[in-house]
Amino acid sequence: MSVSTRQKDEQALCQQCGICCDGTLFNGVQLKAGDSPVALRELGLSVRKNTAGWKLRQPCHALEGCRCLVYKDRPSHCREFRCLLLDEMKAGTVSPPQALRVIRRARRWADTAKSLLNDLGEGDTKAPLKLRAQRVMNRFERRRNTDQERRAV
Repeated sequence: MSVSTRQKDEQALCQQCGICCDGTLFNGVQLKAGDSPVALRELGLSVRKNTAGWKLRQPCHALEGCRCLVYKDRPSHCREFRCLLLDEMKAGTVSPPQALRVIRRARRWADTAKSLLNDLGEGDTKAPLKLRAQRVMNRFERRRNTDQERRAV
């Protein structure tokens, strides 16, 4: 496989996925020295200060479909990130068609999870999937504790 074909396959994989940016896997990206929170905000991205410094919130506002609208200006972690599936495809242990099937399946599962969370009253689509799921779990836990307290009386 030529380098240009390999690069096209890798680019195609990322452009059909976006799971690393859409809040499915991560709730944010820690900024490194040299990443400007001010410049990222000027690009329309949501950044906030935390105990470790600055964090780009996810889902990323620069993600349109599976395409990064600020690709050339993205933070260092975004530039350096390589998912396991991409690494396996680069190594030749997973073919591009196999990798695309994995992506399609993962996106269906994430979409199903998001739909179920919406059905459960957690419709904050601007929040990461993990946070949305945690909110639902907390609500169920509070309800369970309240029910147990009522039964104990």
